[in-house]
Amino acid sequence: MRNVIIICNTYYQLIMAVQLRCTIKKDDDVTLILSDQSNNASCVSESLKKTGLFGAVYFVENREFIKKHASRVKAAKDVFQAVTGNIKMYSFLSEDKKYDELIFYNPDTATHCLFAILYKRNTDMIVSRYEESIISYGLKCILDPKMRMIYMIRRIEGKKNLLENVTSFYCVHPELYRGDKVPIKIPDIKEDDIKLRNILGGVFGVDRGDLRYDAKYIYFSSIFDIEGDEPAGELALIQRIAELVGKDDLLVKVHPRDDVKRFTDAGLKVDARSSVPWEIIQLSQDFSEYIFLTACSSSVITVSAVTEKAPQIYFLYKLCEGDNDQLINASHSIEDIFKMGGDKYLPSAHIVDTIDDLRQMLKV
Repeated sequence: MRNVIIICNTYYQLIMAVQLRCTIKKDDDVTLILSDQSNNASCVSESLKKTGLFGAVYFVENREFIKKHASRVKAAKDVFQAVTGNIKMYSFLSEDKKYDELIFYNPDTATHCLFAILYKRNTDMIVSRYEESIISYGLKCILDPKMRMIYMIRRIEGKKNLLENVTSFYCVHPELYRGDKVPIKIPDIKEDDIKLRNILGGVFGVDRGDLRYDAKYIYFSSIFDIEGDEPAGELALIQRIAELVGKDDLLVKVHPRDDVKRFTDAGLKVDARSSVPWEIIQLSQDFSEYIFLTACSSSVITVSAVTEKAPQIYFLYKLCEGDNDQLINASHSIEDIFKMGGDKYLPSAHIVDTIDDLRQMLKV
C-alpha cells in the first residue's frame, strides 16, 4: 500500500479522483485535497468525508492565492514559498506522513508550493498528472516569468521541479495521448456503474427522479471570458445563439468558476444545478435528443465519449471574437482530437466555422 495524494481544482478532476480511488488506487491510502476553485467546494468536501472513500479529505482555499497580482512583493513571496515550501496553506497535512505519489492537473503556484512541501519529506516521490477530459491530452504547460524564476532557483539549490518531475499521465483514452509521459489508463466510466454513480450522486445531492431539462439547446460556458489574456466574448456569442433558437429554448450551464449573475443579467436562462458537475447529471439522464453547444468546454464530451446515446455537439470557438490565448490553445486540442481519430469517440461532434453554418446545422 502506497500513500497517494491527489489535488482537485475542478469537479471533473474530482470525478477522476473518485474513479482512480475505486479502481487502480483501491489498495492505496489516498488523500484528497479539494480547492475552492469550484463553487460550493467546501460543502462538497464535507459530504465526501462522510463517504469514507478516501483516507483523508481536506479543503483548501487557494483561489485568491493563484490569481495574477501586479504587486512585485506578492510575486516575490510566491517565488519564495514555491521554492522553500514554507507556507501555511497546507498546514493540515501531517508532518510525519510521507507521500509516495502526487497526482495533479493544474501546475499553478499553489500546486508548486504543495510539491515543495512533499518533496522535502520524500525526495523519491513520484509525480503524475491526470486528465481534464480529452481536450487536456495535447495541452502544453507554459511557464510564466514567475514560474521560470522558481525553477531556476530550485535548480541552483539542487532541488527537483514539479513539471520536470512528472513521469505519468492518467487518462481514460491513452491511445489518444501524444505527450511525452507514460500514459496510464483510467478505467472507463460506464453508464451502469452503480457504485460510482451512488457515491457522486450522494456527494452532490443529485436526485435522478428530480432531473428535468425542458430546453432543447444547452450551452456550456467555458472559463475563457474570465481567464487568459483577454475575454473571448463568449457571453456575446451566447446572446447571438439565443436570437437564433429563442431564449426559452436555450439553457446555459454556467462553468463552476464563472459568475452566474452575468448571464441572468443578460436575460438568459441558467441551469439551477450549475454547481453540480455536468458529468454526473448526464450519467443520470438520457440526453440523446438534446443539442449541446459550447465554445470549447470539455463537459460536453466527457460522458458523450463513453456513452452509446450521445447528443449532437457543436464546438463554436471559431465564432468567438475575442483573441483569448487559452481558448486558442484549447481549440487546437479539439482539432488535434479529430486529427488523431478521436472522432470515433465523438461521432456526433462538429466544429462550426460561421454563425450561418450553425443556423443551417440547427435548421433554424
